Amino acid sequence: MDWIESLITAWNGLNANKMRSGLTMLGVIIGVAAVIALLSIGQGVQESNAAQLAGLDRTCSLSRLARFKWAECKLRAEALPA
Repeated sequence: MDWIESLITAWNGLNANKMRSGLTMLGVIIGVAAVIALLSIGQGVQESNAAQLAGLDRTCSLSRLARFKWAECKLRAEALPA
């Protein structure tokens, strides 16, 4: 069986099961969109956390972050001399 016959057989199969084919395509599209969305959200959160931690400089350590709120830690950092 050559490739043209394979394409004709596949086309006939798609036409015979239009609802199944449509639902399968819809599922693949939704799945790909969900994966892209989750990866984008994860990348954004990672960059946001990195920017916040970079702004801490040397005045607040991670152990201080566990005890203080972000605003309190930033205020303390601004009060200290460079």
